[in-house]
Amino acid sequence: MLRFFTFSSGSSGNCAFVKYNKTRLLIDCGISCKRINTAIRNIGETDVDAVLITHEHSDHVSGLRVFSKAHCVPVYATGPTWNYICDENIPLFNRRISVPGTTFSIGDIDITPIPTSHDSADSVGYVLNCGGRRFAVATDNGKLTGEFAEFLRGCDTALIEANYDPKMLENGPYPLPLKKRILSPVGHMSNDQAGKLACALARSGTKRIVLGHLSLENNTPDKAFGTVSSMLKEEGHCVSLAVADRYEITDLLRDNII
Repeated sequence: MLRFFTFSSGSSGNCAFVKYNKTRLLIDCGISCKRINTAIRNIGETDVDAVLITHEHSDHVSGLRVFSKAHCVPVYATGPTWNYICDENIPLFNRRISVPGTTFSIGDIDITPIPTSHDSADSVGYVLNCGGRRFAVATDNGKLTGEFAEFLRGCDTALIEANYDPKMLENGPYPLPLKKRILSPVGHMSNDQAGKLACALARSGTKRIVLGHLSLENNTPDKAFGTVSSMLKEEGHCVSLAVADRYEITDLLRDNII
């Protein structure tokens, strides 16, 4: 059985779930343990086997302390990320160090952390190989590089970031230093950047693209979807395109052909 969901996606908190055969993983714990447990039950599951952390920002780890204490499962993150998390509530025997670009396995799933360009200690996304089908969770990336696109090339499904609409950010309430941070190469991806990446993925064979990590103040689902779908149509791509919900469960394997 193959299942792939987001429990929450956006600047308010991020958490995804993937299951292949009997292996169940969480990617990030940026919402409360209570919400995660409820979401797991709501999709008919009971627990997870491990947690993968992308980076140490609160919208990705705010629920990790309580979840780890309640479930006592291995937690994977890079060495520099662990230095920042540094949480004694996560016992040493459950801490696992991953290395960007180096594949490891948990049960039936092969996992490759991929480097992302973000203002954190050592942020990564993840490419998951589930019996030959490849899935990616790749948000919090301020710069499109050839290396980043190459890691994602040919993924069946990719959750990518469409964080902001440039005009909304320019005219929005954020202070100038924060706007500059978001716009920087170690900030976030705009709808236009997401469209360029989506087109590159479509050319490489990706059939399903989900837009995630939208800013509450500087974007809307309609703007993100509209920008990316227009760019895909302009190049003649027919792929499934969807936007992950900020607060609710989103089935990332559900088709929504543009």
